[in-house]
Amino acid sequence: MNILEHGHLSTRRFGGSYEDYLPIHQFLDSTKLYFHHVKHRVVLHNTFGVELAVELFGPELINSDGRGICVRDIAIGHIKEDLDGHIPTLYDWLGKAFYLKPYCPKVAEFESEELKELVARPYLRSGLKYAMFITLSDFGVWLSEQLLGIDQAIELRQKLSPKNRLSQPLSQFEFRHRWQYTPNEDDLVWLRENGFESGEHKTGLANSRLPDHRLSSDAACSPRIPADPITLEFD
Repeated sequence: MNILEHGHLSTRRFGGSYEDYLPIHQFLDSTKLYFHHVKHRVVLHNTFGVELAVELFGPELINSDGRGICVRDIAIGHIKEDLDGHIPTLYDWLGKAFYLKPYCPKVAEFESEELKELVARPYLRSGLKYAMFITLSDFGVWLSEQLLGIDQAIELRQKLSPKNRLSQPLSQFEFRHRWQYTPNEDDLVWLRENGFESGEHKTGLANSRLPDHRLSSDAACSPRIPADPITLEFD
């Protein structure tokens, strides 16, 4: 689903205007700017993404009806809409993706303790060191700018190679469950009946008969070009 569809579904649940909710939906789909494929959901469509949304926008949003809405509930709604009602953890996405280990680069120690904590957070939330490919990437630079400010973003950018792009590991990610690429059918029906559906779902992955592991991005994303080996060390 796109952010407008998510916005209309939020209005259905919480009232107000669909525009009230667009910043949150735009954040959860911000990874599309780094890898425009359904696999972008690996990064923020999980409890880790909900945590970051609350950290960025605060615990409450006041909609145009003057009603206070939990940012957590808006973010969870977005994820359930895209993942057939599921709210996975980061481990649920990446727990079997050991083949992504080469995409987590080696970096020098950070001066900023806040930046060090943010970079390590995917590991802290999943128990998977290679999950730090999320924050040790071009997307991680953008995320650190949003959460910590320009100085920390510059520090992270200086530690990374231009090769450290989020698109590399995501292009190699293999789906294991149908919920990972299937939007909620009840929500699609409501969007269709109310004239809000974009039409992109009619030919999307949700209707594919291919086995999960064959659902991949286009050929341009297929080459495996690993970054430096995973040797991250934190004191």
